[in-house]
Amino acid sequence: MEALGFRRPDLAQQLRLVLDRGRRLPVPSLKPNEFIKYIFYKDGRFSELCVYQEGLALHTEDAIVARRPYINLFAATDVTGGKMLARNARQILFGGKRVTGTMAEGLFG
Repeated sequence: MEALGFRRPDLAQQLRLVLDRGRRLPVPSLKPNEFIKYIFYKDGRFSELCVYQEGLALHTEDAIVARRPYINLFAATDVTGGKMLARNARQILFGGKRVTGTMAEGLFG
């Protein structure tokens, strides 16, 4: 982490923790037969994140689809995709409610 300018070990450790947890954010409301469905345009831009039930059609012709049991907050690589990902994740995790610090700490704590 020193390459990023974090010389204090505690800050580097906190950053590593947030990055690791943000890549594999558990979804407590998922049932055993449900997954998170990531949809990307063919050019790699993020399109949509939704809950997917096993057994339903997964693939579409004009998109790239991935299936995971968790949310990766870093899946989108562009600003617009990041905003859409954050909106979709908030809907899945909190039912669209405004996220408070206590709610966010529950995910990362």
